[in-house]
Amino acid sequence: MGKYILEIIQPRKVFRRVCCCFLSFEKSFLHYCSVLFFTPAYTKHRLHQVGRYSLQLVLFAFLLIILSAGCKKNPVDSIDSQQPGLQIVDTGTREVYLLIQSLDGTTPVVIHRGDKEIFNNCIAGTDTLLTDDSLSANTRYQYRAAYQKNGKLLKEVSGETITLNKTQNTFTCYLDTMGYAGYSNDVFIVDENNIWVAGRFSFKDPEHPGTSLRYNAAKWNGSKWEYYAVESSIFNSEGVEVAVSYAELTAVFGLSKNNVWFTDGLQLIHWDGTKFARYAVPKELFSITTIYGLWGTDAKNIYMAGVNGVIIHYDGVTMKRMETGTVYNLGAIRGSGEEIYAVGMTYTVELNGGIVLKKEGDRWVKQIEAINDKKRFIPEEVLKTQLIGNISGLYMNKSGSIYVSGNYLYQCKAGKWSYLQSLPQNHPDSGWIDTRGYITSIDGTGINDLFVCGPGRFVAHYNGEEWKDVYSHYQSGTTPGYGRIRVKGNVAVAVGGDSYRGFVLRIYR
Repeated sequence: MGKYILEIIQPRKVFRRVCCCFLSFEKSFLHYCSVLFFTPAYTKHRLHQVGRYSLQLVLFAFLLIILSAGCKKNPVDSIDSQQPGLQIVDTGTREVYLLIQSLDGTTPVVIHRGDKEIFNNCIAGTDTLLTDDSLSANTRYQYRAAYQKNGKLLKEVSGETITLNKTQNTFTCYLDTMGYAGYSNDVFIVDENNIWVAGRFSFKDPEHPGTSLRYNAAKWNGSKWEYYAVESSIFNSEGVEVAVSYAELTAVFGLSKNNVWFTDGLQLIHWDGTKFARYAVPKELFSITTIYGLWGTDAKNIYMAGVNGVIIHYDGVTMKRMETGTVYNLGAIRGSGEEIYAVGMTYTVELNGGIVLKKEGDRWVKQIEAINDKKRFIPEEVLKTQLIGNISGLYMNKSGSIYVSGNYLYQCKAGKWSYLQSLPQNHPDSGWIDTRGYITSIDGTGINDLFVCGPGRFVAHYNGEEWKDVYSHYQSGTTPGYGRIRVKGNVAVAVGGDSYRGFVLRIYR
């Protein structure tokens, strides 16, 4: 379900609307009087009726003045009528997330789901995110929040939402080996018969023993993989292309089957359905070594994220580096609507942890930072300002909720961060990652349809009620490992490899 701002019901608004209606009547009445006095067609015997109506109007205006003076003493006047008191920020299969907003820090709020009271307290200072759980799937629920003070109702907010159905978690999986050497870095799904993978793939040349055929892109056409040797530019110090190479492609992102974008770590390369085209790189960006994340909304709005806090924006004409204020290695960048986020991590001696950035205008602003704590424990309340562990994966659903993955899986709803409670061993005090594995990537189609992957053959799915291993159980030290997973409809694809070869895991339901 999407985000809803619920209807606000206030006594004073009703009063103002009544007054407006009477004022509108007054204007109409005065117009009627002018017609009576200045239109010859009306006879004198009707003028006494006008005088009688004018006297009634004067008496009514006097009554309005008295009522208005009395209303100024009503406590409702101290409440901001434009501030919503309750907001449904997301809806799952068994839970609804409610943002309760403070009015003045001292006014109690009582929240009912139907006839059942689920919250009764004061909201002082910051707003509170309330999770109403243990609900039934595919069920309509009505919520009502009432703010009362000294026995008087100040504000009432009401609204409803419908919980989701759980998604199917029975899958058919195919593991493809991409040559005898190489690695699969990234994947973009157009549909089940059109899947692109970026990386490096080597095959033995059957016509020339002892030599290899080298590719850096692959496309699944519904029955087999088609391999491409995509050219990227070699520039001189002046930014002039002097040669081409078939460098490893580090990321891929698409907008349609004829609008797919790749990068070799810096240069943008575009597929239009028939051919690849290379884009020029400003020489001031030559020092950038590796781009890991690629995302955009159209051909004139492409973002690239990479090492040392690099984010580059392509506007359809040129590439320009943006200010991020961080040196973290940014591995994922995603957006939903006007909201765009990037996440990353670092392993330096001075800095060890993760970061979440948000685009604000022409720069990026830190939303929250994560640290690695050797004690493997951080109290729940610390999550208000800080996460724990490294961060490498990012997913945003249509309701605006943010999910980031790494040592742990976190969710952010309405600016409030928390551990994703449904995932087993997803808290520093619950065995850490020793029995589950690191989560390199996360994607999905909604709160009830999430996929995660990581090293040690770790691929899992959440259907809104339970997590299930998709391909095989996590095995420490085993391969292949998956670095990126993407989901489109009923298809999910995880890519990665072992020490020698690249792999692609195609998942269908």
